[in-house]
Amino acid sequence: MDENTPPKKAKWTTNAKGGRVLIDPDGYQYLISKKVKNTSYWYCRERAKQACKSIAVLKEDSEEIVSLTEHPHGRGLAKEHIRGIEEKHILAASTQPSVAPRVILGEITSAINSTASGSLGLMRSKSAATRAIQRKREEVRTVIFI
Repeated sequence: MDENTPPKKAKWTTNAKGGRVLIDPDGYQYLISKKVKNTSYWYCRERAKQACKSIAVLKEDSEEIVSLTEHPHGRGLAKEHIRGIEEKHILAASTQPSVAPRVILGEITSAINSTASGSLGLMRSKSAATRAIQRKREEVRTVIFI
């Protein structure tokens, strides 16, 4: 973002611990570094894994990103694609409680192999996928009984 580019409105998500995660217009994610008066500084979520030194500067009152630096890595689109495949199968599993999680894991693996060859390393672990299936099934049971 240079001086001639208008500020962009911040988008948000949360991390596993419930903390805020800033998402820039290109889809990169940032974690809070520090706040000084009405300005907050955010570092790239991939800082450790990718040695990324990119930062985002945010005006807190308007929640506008006023400055971004370049990233030396991609956004992780393959990982996003894999998460989409996993979530689709996990959601389907929530409506089929009689199907064992290992069967669903096999379906997820097959779907990833057929659409994103070479990306199985980005897939959740078996235990993490099983827990996600169990959580989704519990959510569905809770909604049905409420």
